[in-house]
Amino acid sequence: MKRASLLALLWFSVGATAAGLNDPTLPTPILSSGSASVATSGLILNATYVSDQQRYAIINGVRLKEGQSYRNLVLKNIRHNRVTLIAYGKLFDLKINKTIVKSP
Repeated sequence: MKRASLLALLWFSVGATAAGLNDPTLPTPILSSGSASVATSGLILNATYVSDQQRYAIINGVRLKEGQSYRNLVLKNIRHNRVTLIAYGKLFDLKINKTIVKSP
């Protein structure tokens, strides 16, 4: 009986501790303070696709075409490996983050 009570107490205390932690893999929340740098923080350009027939960009896992809105931003232009966004009337370029992966 003591063991079951101890395990239950341990289980609930671990859950309460985990609930108060922030997930470091989540994007930074966008704050609406009126500046383009704050509005575009936390955005990740995952990919761009540019052809004669269509253009789209994937930002934070969301597929967008030119002219579409995302988080109070408007996607103005899509180019190879970069996009131009309009935030609070200002233009902002977002580039693909090229990560280098080294093999052992």
